Amino acid sequence: MKATEAAKAIMVKAGLTTTTLANKMSSQAKTYNARLVNDRLNQNDMTIGKLDEMVRTMGYKIVLVPDEPEVDKVLKPYTTYRVF
Repeated sequence: MKATEAAKAIMVKAGLTTTTLANKMSSQAKTYNARLVNDRLNQNDMTIGKLDEMVRTMGYKIVLVPDEPEVDKVLKPYTTYRVF
């Protein structure tokens, strides 16, 4: 799954439109509009920084973990659902 697909899946799950997400992402320093958010979501892929900015606004975070069986055993009790 690409970063843009993951962001779209989270938006659907949260019931957010590009306009509502843009409003949540806007601050005094930066102004986002629905077109900018839509352009990001329609890219082939996006940087981790841009993805992080979007998903943190929706209450998610990016986590990288080693792909090892021991890690899966430790994380399994804490995993309620996966977006990917």
